[in-house]
Amino acid sequence: MTFDIQEHARSAQAAYQAALARLNTARTAYETGGGAAYAAAKAQRDLLERKIKEADDEVRTAKDAYHQAWAADNFENTARVREVLARKHESEATCEALRVALARSEQDMQRHLLDASVQGREYDAAHGSAYAAYVRAEAYTALAQSGEAIARALALSVNVRSAGGYYDSDIGMPLGTLPADLLDKAIKGRQAYIHAALVAMASRHETHVDVPEIGACDFGALKARELLNPVQIHKVRRGGEAVL
Repeated sequence: MTFDIQEHARSAQAAYQAALARLNTARTAYETGGGAAYAAAKAQRDLLERKIKEADDEVRTAKDAYHQAWAADNFENTARVREVLARKHESEATCEALRVALARSEQDMQRHLLDASVQGREYDAAHGSAYAAYVRAEAYTALAQSGEAIARALALSVNVRSAGGYYDSDIGMPLGTLPADLLDKAIKGRQAYIHAALVAMASRHETHVDVPEIGACDFGALKARELLNPVQIHKVRRGGEAVL
């Protein structure tokens, strides 16, 4: 069967467009679904932690004020002492309420972490697939443009003995008398200089480029290392707890 490089290039471009569509769907699902919910829960937790720190400071200040007022009033339950004591109780109650809210917020984070991990892993996989499809499309496009000239050079190289004589230096037998496995080795040896030249040319280029339409795989408030793995996802779904 004839190898149709133009058809392969068209197929690679179509596969790239399909991979981009999958990526866009996965990115949107993450950014508007689990990722957004997790970010909101994390922001609330961080806010509550700051408020608890402030409330703890207020409790300490209120306790000091109470002890000072009590001592100043000769340890009598005066109106001033009762007023300071009420402020102390109020700040302690506020601190306790904030801690209850923090516990609920952390539960919300656990719950949203599951959805964010499921959607995030699909996002990551789709991003990797899109970049791989981009590279394949670029490769087939380049071959469609210049591949025939390189292919012709490869074909001609088959008839050029690597040592310049009647025998190949690495085989020691005429090419036409070799068994299939050694024949393949001899042909690759004769074509190796073309591959070496391509590799040398490739070394001048970056091994990764930013593709605007692919973009970065950004998990936002959730760090990539925090994504639950498939075993952890299964455990949480069965009623276990993940560790943030």
